[in-house]
This record gives sequence, structure tokens and C-alpha cells, in this order.
Amino acid sequence: MIQLTPSECPLTHDLEPRFNTIKSFTTLDALQTSNFYQKHGLEIERIINGVACRNTLSPPAPPKNIRVVAWNIERGLKIDGILHLLKTNPVLAKADILLITEADIGMGRTDNRNIPQELADAVGMNYVFANSFLSLEKGDIGEQNHDLPNTLSLHGICILSKFPIQSYQTVSLPMFKDVFNDIEKRLGSRKALICTIPIGHRTLDFAVIHIELATSAPQRGLQIQTLLQSLSKSTADGILIGGDCNTITYNLRSKKHLFASLFYKAFLGIHGVVRHYMTPEKHFEKPFFGALTHHRFDYNTFNDRTMGTIYYDINNPIIEAKLRQYRIPAFALRVLRWKLARYNGRVPLRLDWFAGKNLDVVAESIDGYDPPQVIDTPLWQGHPVSDHSPIVVDLEL
Repeated sequence: MIQLTPSECPLTHDLEPRFNTIKSFTTLDALQTSNFYQKHGLEIERIINGVACRNTLSPPAPPKNIRVVAWNIERGLKIDGILHLLKTNPVLAKADILLITEADIGMGRTDNRNIPQELADAVGMNYVFANSFLSLEKGDIGEQNHDLPNTLSLHGICILSKFPIQSYQTVSLPMFKDVFNDIEKRLGSRKALICTIPIGHRTLDFAVIHIELATSAPQRGLQIQTLLQSLSKSTADGILIGGDCNTITYNLRSKKHLFASLFYKAFLGIHGVVRHYMTPEKHFEKPFFGALTHHRFDYNTFNDRTMGTIYYDINNPIIEAKLRQYRIPAFALRVLRWKLARYNGRVPLRLDWFAGKNLDVVAESIDGYDPPQVIDTPLWQGHPVSDHSPIVVDLEL
């Protein structure tokens, strides 16, 4: 763990003029064995594993309960709406800790804004941002319709806290996808971030994680296992993990594996498929949830199991574009539309989770605190501010 003093540390670089040179290499190996990398590699590694933070705010009075929100904010594409909701939504505005996945710094798709810093400014919190990627393109599918060049090109995860952050640790997750040759050409890897935060008479570890989507269930299990191994060394009084765990119940390692998943699920029927979306631990995602159980983390008590945290919407053109990226035949898409018609083309999945150890969850509503909940598809100006819904857990101290 790296100790934090009351200070502010930005994450900056001067690599922007060299982005086109980096992009010109056809493989990651060619880049890393080049004379260019010999000259600039240390700076590139510093940035893709870099951290930004602000830890200057004094603690509030010790509370009896705290509220933790985990939210994949979809890069911060709708950051103004997110900021509005964090200040005005009666549930979100009471958050003491935010575990945020998908936050940009200096990406054209989010107007080159510093999303973690703007979040911290809006809600009055300290923060640590852990960079995952130096992103060299406009973005993913659905993020190409802008002409604003990237500046810092950073994308990662962050933890925000009303309380001073004592220390932090970043954990690089094993990668199973070639992100250098993806549609969004990137350098780096998925990360988890752990922050140790004293609150009242207890010291707690909070961890945020973003599991890679284009993986198999065993690979997702290996990624959470990597975080759990790091947390096994924790001396904190309690531990809470939260984030986008991408427990999608599919194998997205390749088009071949996806077809195999779809073929297998055809025998379950649409109701069976949706049932597994909401209970991924029962069959398809056993490696992920088995790892949590093995390390004595509870996930049932910490989550509202009645609601999904994202919707698969066949009418969403971006979803259809991603399916076509996997070369799903047109007839298969027509069958899928027909199967989903009884759900109006929109079904819930549970991708976002909390898991805790040595912590007590508020089980009944009292003094403004409530059992775990999902803020279903929060809107701003009539539109969703993110593809994921925030999840909320209140803890007794």
C-alpha cells in the first residue's frame, strides 16, 4: 500500500505528439522491441500505471452508518447529468464513498474533461484515480461521431471518499484480450484499486474493480482472484469490493466461443436465459462467485437481488452494432428479436456487484439508511446518464 498525505497529485504527460507513432506499430511486440519504445517506454509505462489523487479534505464527524455507491458511469459521456444526480438524487446525494468504473481524463469523447476531478469537486470528496489505459483512438463502437482529438487519453477507475484516504494500492488484472489491436487501440490493462480509509473507530478497505468483458467465465474468475489475493494481505477491520464485474454468462473470448454460448443457451429457452442473467452464480459464472466464497466474501447480503444493473436492449443500435462486430448472422438477430418481443426487446442482467467481509449491512430502513438497492436507469433531461445503473449499500459502523 502507498501512503497518502494531505496533497493533490495530477497525472499528466507530453506523449500526445507521439500518439500517431505509437499507433503506427502493427503489434504490441513490435512497439515494445522498437527504438521508439527504448526511448519513451518508461514514460508510457508511468502513464498506463499512473495514479492521480486529491486528499486534502478533512473528515466529517464519525457517522453511525455510511452509504457506498458503485457505478459504471460509461466514460462520463453524460457527466453533466451524472453530476446533477449525485447532488440532487435523494439516495445518491447521501453517498459517503463512490466506487467508479469507466472514468476518462482527457478523452475527446468526453470533451477532454477530467471526469474524476469533476466528480470530486461536485460532491466534495477526496479521490484516487488509477489509470488503466492510454487510449489512442476516438473510442469504442458508438463513440466515433466526434472530431475532438484526445489530449491526455486516460481511462480508468476511481474511489471517492468524504473521509481522508490513508493509503492505496493498484492491482493489474491478467489480460486475455489484445487491446492494442482492438477497435479502440489502447496500451495498458484492466486494474483494481484498493483504498484504506479510516472512518470513526474502524479502518476499512474499499476496492473497485472492472472485469474485462471479452473473456470466458474462468478468465473472469482469474481476474477477481487476482484482487482477492491482494486483499488477503489486508489488515483492515472490514473490506468492501464493488464494481462492474461483467458477469454476462457468455464466453466472449472469440466469435467461435460466442456462437457456442448462444447455441447452448438456445436449449434453455428465453425465460431460462433471463433467469440466469439475474442469477449468474448458479451456473455460468461459478468461477467468479466461487472465488468470492472461497475467500469468505458475502455477495448475497450486500446486493438487491430483485433488480438488474443493466439492460440488454435489442432495439439499441449500439448493441446491434456490437453483435454485428461478432458477425452474428442476420437471421440470428431476427430470431433474437422475436424471442425478446415478449420482453419488449429489453431484459435485465446483473453485472454490477458488491461483496463484503467483516461488515454489517443495514437490513431495515432506519434514519434515512436502507437495505441494498439499485437506482434503476437514472435519467437526466429524459435520457439515461449511463448504460449501467448505480448500486447502493448502506453499512453499519
